Amino acid sequence: MVFNNGIARPGGNYSTIEIINPPLSGYNYNATLPYLPAAPTWKYNNMNVHNFFAQNISGAQQLANGNVIYTDGPGGTFAEIDSNGNKLWEYVNPIISTGPLSQGTTPSTNAVFHCNFYPTNFSGFVGKTLTATTILENVNVISDSCTLTSGLFSPHANSNLKIYPNPATDQIQLEGIQAYNEKAVITIIDLYGRVVQQVDSNGDEKTISIGIKQLSAGTYLLKATTKNYTSSHYFIKQ
Repeated sequence: MVFNNGIARPGGNYSTIEIINPPLSGYNYNATLPYLPAAPTWKYNNMNVHNFFAQNISGAQQLANGNVIYTDGPGGTFAEIDSNGNKLWEYVNPIISTGPLSQGTTPSTNAVFHCNFYPTNFSGFVGKTLTATTILENVNVISDSCTLTSGLFSPHANSNLKIYPNPATDQIQLEGIQAYNEKAVITIIDLYGRVVQQVDSNGDEKTISIGIKQLSAGTYLLKATTKNYTSSHYFIKQ
C-alpha cells in the first residue's frame, strides 16, 4: 500500500492511496516480470482528484476487514474509509505549536506524521491501562461522549421526506427536499452510527436518485439537513 503524495503530477497536485500487487512467488519477487502490474488493484482519491492532497508526510494502513486508515499529515487529519471509498469517521488533530485548541476552532499548523491501528490484543498493551482520562482540546464546548448511536435513530415525525422503493436493492428515490427551498446535505447512516454515504442537494430537485448498491444489507437512517431544518427517514437495503 502506498500513500502517493502526488506533487507535480501531469494532472496537477493531488494525492492517492493505492494498493499494488507485484508479481511474487511466495515472498520472492519474480524477476521475469519486472514491470508488472500495469496499474494498482485499488485506488482512493476522495471521489475527485482535486479534493485530496497532502504534499508531504502522511500514510495509510489496511485493516483486517479491508478498510483503510489514512493520515493526511499536513492537514492533521486521521480517517477510516471502506473499500468503496466511503468515509466512516474522521478526526482532526486539535494540538498546534502553541498548545491545544478549544473544540470547534479551525486548526492550522496542526500537522501530524502518521497513525497506526493496533488491536486490543496487541502485545504492547499487556499490563497497560487503556482507560481514557480527559479530552485533548483546551475547552470542550460540545461533549466528550463518542456514543455514535446516541439519538441517531429517531426520525422526525413530521418529515417531508419520502423514500421509495423501501426496501430497495440498487437505488432509492428521495422526494420532499424542495419543500424546504434550501440547499441540503443528505447523509446515510448505518446502525453503528457511521456515515456511509453523503450527497449534496440544491434544494429544488423534485426527485433525487441515490445509488445504494455498494451498501451492505440492513437498516439505514437517511437524514436531510439544511440550514434551518433536519428531516430523517428509515430505509432498508436488501
